[in-house]
Amino acid sequence: MVELGEKLKKAREKSGLDLIAISQRIKINIKYLEAIENSTFDALPEAYVKMFISSYARELGLNLEENITEKRIDSSKSENSKLENVNTEQSTMTNEILRFLEVHKNKILIIIISIIFIILFLIIKSFWNDFKGDSSKVNVINVENYEESVKDKPAIIVKETSENKKTDSVSSEMFSIISTEECYLFYYTDKEDIKERKLDKNDTLSFYDCEFVEFKSGRSNVLKIELFGKDVTGELSNIKGTSFGRLDAEGLKILKQSDKITNYLKVRYGK
Repeated sequence: MVELGEKLKKAREKSGLDLIAISQRIKINIKYLEAIENSTFDALPEAYVKMFISSYARELGLNLEENITEKRIDSSKSENSKLENVNTEQSTMTNEILRFLEVHKNKILIIIISIIFIILFLIIKSFWNDFKGDSSKVNVINVENYEESVKDKPAIIVKETSENKKTDSVSSEMFSIISTEECYLFYYTDKEDIKERKLDKNDTLSFYDCEFVEFKSGRSNVLKIELFGKDVTGELSNIKGTSFGRLDAEGLKILKQSDKITNYLKVRYGK
């Protein structure tokens, strides 16, 4: 096909014509005529290759249809060869991937199964925490309304889930306050400052390694007090309204009031 470009160039030079004159006659841009003479056919618009070469050849009085056909066949073969190379490369890559999967299939299977188990574990853990509540969290604060007597009703009720709340009886457990119905409690110990807590039905508030617990309850008769596992509720169960109490190693004492809790209520709630 290189011969075609040279043949056209020699025919033009022999006729004494320049590219500018031929370009004006056949209305083909001079850069395309130069590409034809240099056999750089890729620079020509693909749809006009045969037409440009034929027009140029006819202008020079040459019949090059056979050469043009051969050129197009060669071009087609070249394109087919490129496609075959691409297909071969893709096939090789596919085979490599398949070989890799075949060699490492057991490892890949283990990884996939492990990922599935991890995902299932996280899902189950999330559902379990939603259902039971995450007991590992300390001092989780929930705000809710609680209907008690007007005297003991604070503006905001704080329900506190403490790390110290345990259900198993252990030797270090000194004092326990158990609610048989919902009630609200203010309390403090020699080691903890005043806290507020809403107790739901059958909740147990346990205290460890402290000398005393002083408390105020809005519904005293729903409380059960235990000292080292022994019921010391006594006359507290007969008090239906508000009461103050102090629990220490000697037992439960009913108080007229608790100065510390009373001052706390005045500062916090103005009562």
